[in-house]
Amino acid sequence: EQHRYMPKGSSPRPGPWRCDPYQREILDACSDPSVREVTCLKSTQVGWSEILNCVLLYFIAADPRPAMLVLPTIEDAKGYGKKRLTPAIEHCAPARQLVRKATSRRAGNTLTLKEFPGGFLKLTGANSGTGLRSDPVGLLVRDEADAYPEDVDGEGDPLEISRRRTDQYPDALNLDGGTPAKPRGLSPVEASYLSSSRGRFHVSCPHCGELQPL
Repeated sequence: EQHRYMPKGSSPRPGPWRCDPYQREILDACSDPSVREVTCLKSTQVGWSEILNCVLLYFIAADPRPAMLVLPTIEDAKGYGKKRLTPAIEHCAPARQLVRKATSRRAGNTLTLKEFPGGFLKLTGANSGTGLRSDPVGLLVRDEADAYPEDVDGEGDPLEISRRRTDQYPDALNLDGGTPAKPRGLSPVEASYLSSSRGRFHVSCPHCGELQPL
């Protein structure tokens, strides 16, 4: 909240970033050194992309390590890099100062690769076996896994392939989030949530004050 700014055109609420109440615990969990996996089973239009940006910017500026963001397709990854991540970095001074500037000799700042001291952030698609076979990473973020193919380039499940990238980091953080798009029992995001502590955000009844999930 201290360092993020939402420019006009990127948010219906431009100006300094302020967490909505339901977003705060998700972000706190992602920066908790005792937490290894976070899953968010979500509805649409809850600011999930900005939660992801907050997490990515935090690890660039405060806890640098190799990182990978996996979206359903390569085109999704390029679109995210152009429309969401690059503007977020440009309007966050601590991250902007660290991400390598692109030069004619070294492209360390592209739509799908951001390099910084202590690590890098790679954006790729679940439909790219080459993209998933990257260097080991200490932060793995996977978005909308229900839209991933069941097999990528004949090499198997992209969820499992990407998960293996974190094997060499005992303190790796795995962050999964998405809106279920498959029937109940077949959704990877639902399965991940059901294997978790299943936290739900509660609000108080305006009449009696009882806490309940909406």
